[in-house]
Amino acid sequence: NVSLAIQTYTAVSYITGKGKNVPVFIEGGFRNNEIYRTMVASLLPCNDVFVTGIEQATSFGAAICGKCAHEGVHPRAIDRRLIKMSKKLIRIPVIPPGLLNAYLDKFVSLCGK
Repeated sequence: NVSLAIQTYTAVSYITGKGKNVPVFIEGGFRNNEIYRTMVASLLPCNDVFVTGIEQATSFGAAICGKCAHEGVHPRAIDRRLIKMSKKLIRIPVIPPGLLNAYLDKFVSLCGK
């Protein structure tokens, strides 16, 4: 779980830049993994981390892409009423200061970054 959370942190940081406040949505099967959700929220304290109500997000995204390709429209042109997404904010848990970040630093150093 920690490894997956660190990989998520790394991907979000590469895409958005470290310390940028952009919402992060956890969906699909990972939304039920409390340890993973907690670690992601801890590693991204500047971001609001949400769990969504979308159960099959990959399939849903593929269906939206297929609809757009078939109709020749940009995904932003899709009627937003098709996307019904509930979300719940994940609270950042109390973890001893520096403990998770020390693990993150060691993990990244071993990966050759």
